[in-house]
Amino acid sequence: MPRPLPRCRVDHCVFINRLQTDGGYLPSTKRSAIMKRVEPLGLEYLVATLAQHGRHGTILDEGLDPEAIRALPETLAALQPDLIGFYTNDGITAAVVGDIERLRAAGVDQPIVVGGPASSEPAVFFAAGADIAVIGEGERTLMHLIEVLEGRRSESELRGVAWPLADGGVRKSAPQIPIENLDDIPLPDRSFASPWAYHDRWNPVARRPYATAVMSRGCPYRCTFCSSPFHWGKSTRMRSVEGARDELQLLVETRGVRFIGFKDDIFGLNPDWLTAFCEGMVRRRLGLRWMCNLEPRSCQRDPMGMMALMREAGCAGMAIGLQAVDPQVLTRISRRPSDPDYVERLIEAAHDNGVLTVLEIIYGLPDATPAADDRAFAWAQRVRPHLAGFYSLIQIPGSPILEEFGGAEVSPHQTAASARARARTASRRYLTDPRTVLQLGRFVARENPGWFREVARDIPAVLDRAGVALPLP
Repeated sequence: MPRPLPRCRVDHCVFINRLQTDGGYLPSTKRSAIMKRVEPLGLEYLVATLAQHGRHGTILDEGLDPEAIRALPETLAALQPDLIGFYTNDGITAAVVGDIERLRAAGVDQPIVVGGPASSEPAVFFAAGADIAVIGEGERTLMHLIEVLEGRRSESELRGVAWPLADGGVRKSAPQIPIENLDDIPLPDRSFASPWAYHDRWNPVARRPYATAVMSRGCPYRCTFCSSPFHWGKSTRMRSVEGARDELQLLVETRGVRFIGFKDDIFGLNPDWLTAFCEGMVRRRLGLRWMCNLEPRSCQRDPMGMMALMREAGCAGMAIGLQAVDPQVLTRISRRPSDPDYVERLIEAAHDNGVLTVLEIIYGLPDATPAADDRAFAWAQRVRPHLAGFYSLIQIPGSPILEEFGGAEVSPHQTAASARARARTASRRYLTDPRTVLQLGRFVARENPGWFREVARDIPAVLDRAGVALPLP
């Protein structure tokens, strides 16, 4: 049987966002994490949802107030929340577990909830003292959970959650029903932080004030290394074009935002939506620049024309997760062997229209040989995106690869450790290649020269990312 949940009135929730210092993909320390400070968008949605229902939410963001996290029991004693929530992912699991343990050791007895990508494997959080895990989309589930805590709904009615069992096991409910109309969700509550609080100095086209936004949820593809369908459902739900543009206009008019980093798994998957969105942005003349993760086939009908329209609408950069170029590896991860051809055409169109290109490749995928990974590096050198990141495979909770291999080695040809070492070397080789430096330097000097000043503030972090051993601050 699950451990019984406490019963209490819930008027105030405190959500905690830890600073990610173990990124898994590349070495990441607190020094390099300072280069990118991104607002906790998911928590902002939860705070807005609470307000819609007459409740109050507070966000503690370690990136903005590290002292509040260091003294977390005392911070929470002052805030007196009725419920405590932690955002989780694979890079901060250890930190969140440690926080829960010290809260329980300090006598904190409020219900503790975990959510986010790592919550789909919640046993480690339950062992530390968490009461429940929210799996997948959180807005509807949070409000249903509050009704349970207040005795107005039965635990048996909960969906999208997991409970700890008395014997140490885990029980999971049925998945939550996705919110079909994303325009029904209140806009994120960003009032807890200044519009100048966040930035992305790793991004050569980013400007400040900086914000993030999401125009869609979900992904129809089944890439085996990804957990998006597990968390967001197996279809893509789009904001209305007008609703999307209204949010961006509000950010410009009320917070002076100059740059948006779109966090959609795939931005503009529907070509008609993408065209309508861009045409509307052109008409509104917001002066806003943005960057997105793009699915190459969104532009397959007319790559050059679509990229020209996106550029006119404010697109300053795009990231493309190609992941591999070897046909056998692509098929093994449920990708299309023709993807490299589409990506090459898209990168060419982006370069011709002055749009930054960032390519992502994963080393150590199932059945991948070192030679196959090397071919991906050679392909990137030939196609010449402005930036390329080579990462090692992480078996993410909720991904088919984790279900298949359960943390074991995925390739008979190389170990996860060797793939990680080779990925780090490949990233350094690409980023320090004189051709990369020259191409990127020319692009930034033309498009966003202020970035050089931003990066100069964190030269140690840049050297850290490049693999130069420096003493920790």
